[in-house]
Order: sequence, then C-alpha cells, then structure tokens
Amino acid sequence: MVYIMSEIKKVKHILIIEDHTLMRLALLEIIKDKLTEALAQGAGTLEAALSLIDAQRFDIIFIDPGLPGINPTNIGERKEIIKKI
Repeated sequence: MVYIMSEIKKVKHILIIEDHTLMRLALLEIIKDKLTEALAQGAGTLEAALSLIDAQRFDIIFIDPGLPGINPTNIGERKEIIKKI
C-alpha cells in the first residue's frame, strides 16, 4: 500500500522489526527525524516484536522479510508471519 504524506503524518505509533542493529537504528532515526510526532520502536527478533504487539497497538509495522528463521522467498512462511503480527 502506498501512503501519501498527509496520511503518513497521521501515523503515531510505528514498529520496525529488523535483526541488524545498525539498520534498525538507522530506520528508527529516519522515522523520528521525518515524523516528529510519532513514537517509533524497534525489535530485533520476531519474538520481541510479538511481545511489543501484545502489549500495545501500532499504526504501522515494517518487517524485514529476511529475519533469521524466515525464508524470504517462501510466500507461505511470509503469510504466516503476517498472520502472527
């Protein structure tokens, strides 16, 4: 789904799921810089992300399709992850 900037500015709570620390931190920094009203959080594992998702509501979630243990080319696995989150 493509968001236009006016819609993106309405997003208040963002989750980044990325196992590479530097990439996760860079993405969080970009989001915090561009969306100053939003709260952006990061998780390094799917398990950590699921704990955050259970505890709070997110407006948008970005997930690395290449997380450890997930085959990014297997559509079935990707659909299962989406169902979990």
